[in-house]
Amino acid sequence: MGEAQHYADLVILQKAGEISQLEIQIPFQFVESGKPIFKYICDFRYLDRDGITQIVDYKGYDTAIGKLKRKLIEARFGFKIKVV
Repeated sequence: MGEAQHYADLVILQKAGEISQLEIQIPFQFVESGKPIFKYICDFRYLDRDGITQIVDYKGYDTAIGKLKRKLIEARFGFKIKVV
């Protein structure tokens, strides 16, 4: 399943009321000492049925740099990024 199919599945879940506030391509800026270091763009953000924000990144192939960026963003912003 590709990213487009995953998005289509999320749209169906939103229409069914299982998730809400579906957004795509959400940027997060990592700033250190007032200087922008990098921008991380997650694929999807939505609220699950319990009202908990889910951050999801679809990866066909993951790289070491991608993993490092995710860990830094998770530490800075205090949330977990789900990789599918």
